[in-house]
Amino acid sequence: MGSEPQLPNPRPAAQEPAPPALQDEVLKIIREHANGDAEKIASELAPLLQRADIRARETAKSEERYRAIVENAADPIFMTDPEGRLTWVNRATCGALGYLRQELLGMNLNRIVKKGHMHKMFTALRDALDGREVKPFQLEIVTKSGEERTVEFACMGIRENGRGTAMEATLRDITDRVVIDKLKKNYMKSLEEAVVERTTEIKETQRAAILAIANLAESIDDDTGGHLQRIRHYCKVLADELRVDSKYKDSITEEYSEMIFDLSPLHDLGKVGIRDYILQKPDKLTSEEFEKMKDHAEIGARALRMAGEMIHRESIFSIGEMIARFHHEKWDGSGYPAVEINGENRPLRGEEIPLCARIVALADVYDALTSKRPYKMPFPHDKARDMICAQAGKHFDPEVVSAFVRREQEFIGIRNQFPDTHIPEGRPFELPARDR
Repeated sequence: MGSEPQLPNPRPAAQEPAPPALQDEVLKIIREHANGDAEKIASELAPLLQRADIRARETAKSEERYRAIVENAADPIFMTDPEGRLTWVNRATCGALGYLRQELLGMNLNRIVKKGHMHKMFTALRDALDGREVKPFQLEIVTKSGEERTVEFACMGIRENGRGTAMEATLRDITDRVVIDKLKKNYMKSLEEAVVERTTEIKETQRAAILAIANLAESIDDDTGGHLQRIRHYCKVLADELRVDSKYKDSITEEYSEMIFDLSPLHDLGKVGIRDYILQKPDKLTSEEFEKMKDHAEIGARALRMAGEMIHRESIFSIGEMIARFHHEKWDGSGYPAVEINGENRPLRGEEIPLCARIVALADVYDALTSKRPYKMPFPHDKARDMICAQAGKHFDPEVVSAFVRREQEFIGIRNQFPDTHIPEGRPFELPARDR
């Protein structure tokens, strides 16, 4: 390793003037005995010189202890000249960088700092020499063997006669901490991705199950294959538009919109409890048959409420329950079912009707108007749009109708994207009671 290193002393003892008090005493003695004998002067100066010698020895011991502490410090400590050349290094610096001491002395810092970090390091050197505070920062270095390490770099300038003459710096190896932090971040990112993937799988499974149940309910009716897909997408378009531009925008969240998309296919779930001869009747229903048909709203709502209670997730199915029960209510209060409100048994009206049911009501009627059934021929989009607009404030919430008009081109696209898989023979149009 070569000879024992000599740490540059920021306060060399030989250059330190004697304390002012000691100087004053010496001058006083010399003045008093300027014409006297030398022995008298020497005897007077002896105690003072002895004190000065004691002080010098104490200073030397202090400096020796300082050198030992710095030399044996666990962290690398070194000094450079203003150009960044190493002028002194401790043992830890040699160990951390893998060089012998004599190899490091005179070496420029650009030999050990990783490319891409040199500007940061030399900016710190300049600031330190100019007397500015340099806050510790992260730096990448390269050892003699080529290993890259991450360190925390802290430095301060040494100034003499008003100018920077050297820089003292300390390195603290934080490679392991940085690696662990990266591993944690990668793990958390992977975990988040896995959660998102699993959540997506659960949602898709849930949607598939809902569609399967809804299709089972629809299979006993004359509705065709694309109906449920169209309904859910119509509802999503309406909910998204209302969330952006309507008086309801502050109360509609993205989650609410997604839940309407997921649960709207269950709007007619209760049809499984209605007799086939009523559901499959091509002609107009009698008053008695129509009253029985109305029961499907309560049957479906009750089934969804029970499903939520069974899995202790009532909140998930609450929107589905409201859709099933109230999607045949009308804005003017002429729909069904009737419920008890303040002691009065009547249908809901206006904003008493849950918003999700108002959205599904328009989507369901639009699909009925534009679809072909055994009991009717389809209407073109323009005719269906005009009929819906004419019902704003009567059958439909005017805000929902406005949202529909703004996004009508998307309704046309959805209609084309999800055509009926089976087209039954149709007759001239007449909207049956079940769809009113």
